[in-house]
Amino acid sequence: MEKLNTEDPGRLARLLSEGALSPMQDHTRFELAVAIRLLQCLEARLEVRQPGRWRLQRTLVIRGRTDSVAQ
Repeated sequence: MEKLNTEDPGRLARLLSEGALSPMQDHTRFELAVAIRLLQCLEARLEVRQPGRWRLQRTLVIRGRTDSVAQ
């Protein structure tokens, strides 16, 4: 778990591709990438409108998980 505690996007991408994401189908990985990008854009817009109220955090990819946003 310590390995995931890094801000290096390349390292995170490698760890995820070797673990949680590789068993997924291509279209599922694409959908996750799109969802993450949309959430990043949403976070940026919310920060402009309500500075400091919202933040984006990494969480684990867990089979069967249905939430993608929480307050």
